[in-house]
Amino acid sequence: MKPVCVVPIQSISIPRRSLSWGEQDKIAIATSAGIKIVRPLYRPFLGKAFRIRCEESFIPVPLRDQDEIRKISEDDPPFVSTTLSLDRDVTPSLATNELMSFCEACWSPLIDTVRKECWLATVLVDGRCLIYEYLHVTGEYRPMPFNLPELLNARIMSSDWQDVFTITSALYACGGLSSFSTRPEVTAQLLKAHSSHVVTVAWLPSVVFGKSSYAVLIAGFRSGHICAFKLFVTGGAEVISHKWISDGIESISCLDVSSEGSVIFIGTKSGGLEVIWLIKDSLEKSEVLNWDHAFLEPLPGFASCNLVARSISPSVCELVFSKNQFVICITVEMSLVARSAKIISASKISSGSSPVLSLTTGDNTIMCSDDGRVASMQVIRGNRQRLQQTEIDLGEDSSLHAVTGVGVSRTSAILCAVQCLRVPYDHLKMRDVTRIVFLSNTDAKQLMDILLEGENDSLEAMGDVLEALRLAVADGGKVDLDVLDFENNLRHAKIYRWIMLSECTETGGIQERVKYDGLVFRLASMELLKKFSSTSLSKEELAEARSKIPRILKWLGILCGKDNADFLALTKSLYSKIPKEVLPECEFCPVCDAKVPDLCNGMYNVCLGICERGHKLPRSALTMEICTEFPLRRCDRCLAYAGPSNAWLRTNICNLCDGLWLET
Repeated sequence: MKPVCVVPIQSISIPRRSLSWGEQDKIAIATSAGIKIVRPLYRPFLGKAFRIRCEESFIPVPLRDQDEIRKISEDDPPFVSTTLSLDRDVTPSLATNELMSFCEACWSPLIDTVRKECWLATVLVDGRCLIYEYLHVTGEYRPMPFNLPELLNARIMSSDWQDVFTITSALYACGGLSSFSTRPEVTAQLLKAHSSHVVTVAWLPSVVFGKSSYAVLIAGFRSGHICAFKLFVTGGAEVISHKWISDGIESISCLDVSSEGSVIFIGTKSGGLEVIWLIKDSLEKSEVLNWDHAFLEPLPGFASCNLVARSISPSVCELVFSKNQFVICITVEMSLVARSAKIISASKISSGSSPVLSLTTGDNTIMCSDDGRVASMQVIRGNRQRLQQTEIDLGEDSSLHAVTGVGVSRTSAILCAVQCLRVPYDHLKMRDVTRIVFLSNTDAKQLMDILLEGENDSLEAMGDVLEALRLAVADGGKVDLDVLDFENNLRHAKIYRWIMLSECTETGGIQERVKYDGLVFRLASMELLKKFSSTSLSKEELAEARSKIPRILKWLGILCGKDNADFLALTKSLYSKIPKEVLPECEFCPVCDAKVPDLCNGMYNVCLGICERGHKLPRSALTMEICTEFPLRRCDRCLAYAGPSNAWLRTNICNLCDGLWLET
């Protein structure tokens, strides 16, 4: 890993899960002032540069008005503590705006698969949980109307009275309640301060799409409840199930969900691990994992503060969690039929004298600490499981800065870390600032192997690998281009185009871009038209296709050669769906009505047309037409153009690089 970019931000990040890297390649950083959202830009022609786009829609901390603060002060019992800890072990419902800030951010799975957008779940220090959605019309994030504590409170009070009695008895026994009553209305008031405070959240890894699409959010509450919520895309919400864990009040520290979404792992403040099964919309049997007695010596007095889960197989899960300066990894074997979990191996490693503040997982587990260290943890399996630690260099003077959050891209090719440091200003004064450091994998051969693994898969989810490969090549890394069959394999052609364009700039290397764009367009269009010839379309889609395909065939004839056997066979198979009409010799400029010849500066440019009077006109990379309708769409990755509508293609993915078409 090598540092490639540093982005300063003005707020101080609060430790623990303060950074989340979503599936849509947006990064949310929870800070004392609000949520900062940045997005890496994957571009094929930036040379050694790595660019970040900071979202215009900064999410500020939602402050409570005075009436709400007064109501909280009246509702909260006097025994509730108001201690604030940066380790996120915060117990109160805070009634002052000064102590409010975001302390956790967590992206959901993809909610909008067309525009590639996710919801953002956030937790505030005062215990509120807010869910945000992105509005494309305004470019802002809007809080959704979900009141999770209210739903939980209603479910608790409507459940069996024996459960409520057990919970309130436990609260009273540990000093969490100053009085005890068997009257339901009094019990509800006493429970409100605890069951209205969200401690941590995690999403189930997949969204249920259908007539009523929804995502599932797991939330841990200060009262000791674990609750699963259905959050509907239309805006409604409901409680799936809830369970009170055995450690009880103020015990939940962290939680995570297994990759298949059927097991919830909970870390408690006493250092324990608890397992709850989520089967068919029900939180079932819970079980405590006694890891520190079976495989490792006990670590008394330490509280679990971070936890990540990763499924190795359908029945085996790997848990990595931190207990102050230790990182512990245990492998758990699970039986979905018997609802049981058993530890089969465990290992630990010391991270030094400073606490571990954040954990994330990709191919390996990445940890960071407040002494500026970032390290990659790899599990070595054999006769005895062990953890191997590899230090990651964040650049100069990194040991002087606390690292409060780390995140990795979807394929772990790019890593980012949040650093908090003190810098001088105004003569001898010092102030706290925060910055985000991006690091990229520099092993060009390894990155190429990752790209070549899935021969028939799209490169849509490989943007971070393509970007890391471009940076590695621009920095002098060598790749073996002989392994790419770019003349016949579409996936290989797209990779080859990306590598070759890494030596160009956005405004330079026109001849090279025309050459490689034409190469990919030829293969992509051949594949597209073969699929079209065997696909049933609606009447509207067929009418649109008939007006577009003849021009695509004309350009294929130019790029392939009209005597090419594959081209002739494809043309013959399409004559049953499209008319044998002759296209006009050229198109006309929408600005001045002058002719737009196919040849552009002596080249057949598949992305640009120039009329006889010099107007430069974008050409659709999908249909080869001069774009005359608005709004245009542009690929967010390679910046190719397309018209506003191509419904007959049934895809929103760029045919040149598998990027996403976005309206300009």
